[in-house]
Amino acid sequence: MLTLKYLLIAIGASLLVGALSILIYDLLRMTRRRRQSSGEIDGPSPEESLAAQTPVRWGQACRIAALGILPMLAGLSIAVVPSGFAAVRVSQLSGPLPGTLYPGAHLLAPLVEDLQLYSTRDNVYTTIAATDPGKKAEGLQVQAKEGLSLGLAVAVRYRLEPAKLYAIHTSLPADIGGELVAPVVASAFREMSTNYGIRELFANKREEVRATAAESIRRHLAADGVVVKEVILRDVQLPAEYARGLEALLLKEQQNERLTVELQTKEKEVKVAQMEASSQKEITVKNAEAAAAAKVLDSRAELERLKMMAEAEENRIRRVAAGNSEKLKLEAAVLKENPLLIQKIIAERLSDKVQIMMIPADVKNFFATDVLRGAMGPMASQIAR
Repeated sequence: MLTLKYLLIAIGASLLVGALSILIYDLLRMTRRRRQSSGEIDGPSPEESLAAQTPVRWGQACRIAALGILPMLAGLSIAVVPSGFAAVRVSQLSGPLPGTLYPGAHLLAPLVEDLQLYSTRDNVYTTIAATDPGKKAEGLQVQAKEGLSLGLAVAVRYRLEPAKLYAIHTSLPADIGGELVAPVVASAFREMSTNYGIRELFANKREEVRATAAESIRRHLAADGVVVKEVILRDVQLPAEYARGLEALLLKEQQNERLTVELQTKEKEVKVAQMEASSQKEITVKNAEAAAAAKVLDSRAELERLKMMAEAEENRIRRVAAGNSEKLKLEAAVLKENPLLIQKIIAERLSDKVQIMMIPADVKNFFATDVLRGAMGPMASQIAR
């Protein structure tokens, strides 16, 4: 649309320049003919000059000029509101017209109406804690409850509400940030700061002060079509003497906190040592109990083992005794059936040093027969039993 606008203006301007060029050319030619006819300059004879004389082409020039004015007016009637802006239509006859023109192309009455552009993007108004000639931002000084002055560094992000541009254009100053936002921000923070002490403003109540002042700023500016998006309290500058005293106090508090932390650390170390000693004691007791239990188990196992060995030995003795008894019974039965085996057994059990004399058993008059029978009688009866 901007291309069409500038193209129409260029065409109209070219036609106007062409019409003006025709008039200038004709006027120059008429002036030259007059000078030639008066003899000021050499030229053709007066008869020839009168024959070649033509009038000034006023009608043609006017037609070309009128034809050029039309595209120029058409181009001037096109107005384009760029992105990020809104506009108010201003008439040279009746003044500002109600309504807001948003980004895009709009038609105006050429040479009668104009557009007043306003940025709808976010703007930022900032203050610094102390006035500095090298910075463009102005300082903001407030007073605390104690009556001491503090410097505040504040940033306010705001934008204009497009629907209220007509009221903004007709009632608000041109410099909205410096003439409207700045006094409202300063007034809000100065009104809030008198309810808090210096330490509260500097430390634990800073967010509360910022939130209260932001609400007040939003409420006051919303009625004028200014939308406040964010209020930031960036810094608080204390008075020099108070800052030095506060720094000394903070150093003492820091030392006290350090001592408290060290004391807590020592107490924790003592508790850890006590816990380790208690744990070691419990470990020792448990180890002793485990050793005692192991010894008890070993003693029980040894008793069981001895008991089992005793039972095994008893069983063995019983079995051996039973075997011997059975053997003796068998031997007694065999000896009872074969008495002559007694002599064989005696012979086997006697030592090699003992000399044995064999005599016939049926010798009646042999003197040793009675002796041997007397000696063998008790043995035979014992074997029989």
